Amino acid sequence: MSGWLDKANFSEECADMLIQKTYYTQSVHCTYYRVIQFFSHLLFVKEKGNNEKDYYPVPQNQPFHITILKKIENMVPNPKDKRIIKNTFKDLKEFRIKADYRPELISYNEALKAISKADRIINITENIK
Repeated sequence: MSGWLDKANFSEECADMLIQKTYYTQSVHCTYYRVIQFFSHLLFVKEKGNNEKDYYPVPQNQPFHITILKKIENMVPNPKDKRIIKNTFKDLKEFRIKADYRPELISYNEALKAISKADRIINITENIK
C-alpha cells in the first residue's frame, strides 16, 4: 500500500470517529483531505510508477488542489464522470470551506453528505487507467 493511500484511509477512519463523537464540522475536513490524498495516490501510481519519494511538482501560479483535480479529470475518459467529479468535488470543497473558515457548524446530515460525495468521487476514480 502507498503512503498516500494509507493517509486517505486514515482520514476516512478519522472522519468516521469524529462523527461518532458528534464533531461533525471537523469530520468534513478529514473527508475533503481523504479525496486529495486519494488523488495524490492515483497520480503517483499512474504517473510516477509508485515512487512516492518524488515530489509532485505544483505550478506556482495555481493551488495544488486545483492542479490535482484537473490532472485527475484528464485521466477520466467518460465526459459524464468528469462532470460528476468536478461538480461533486466543488460541493465537497464548499463543505470544507464552511467547516474550516466560517462560523457556522456542520450538521450530522451535512457530514454524511460530505462522506457520500467523497465516496462517489473515489468510486469513479479508483479504477481509472
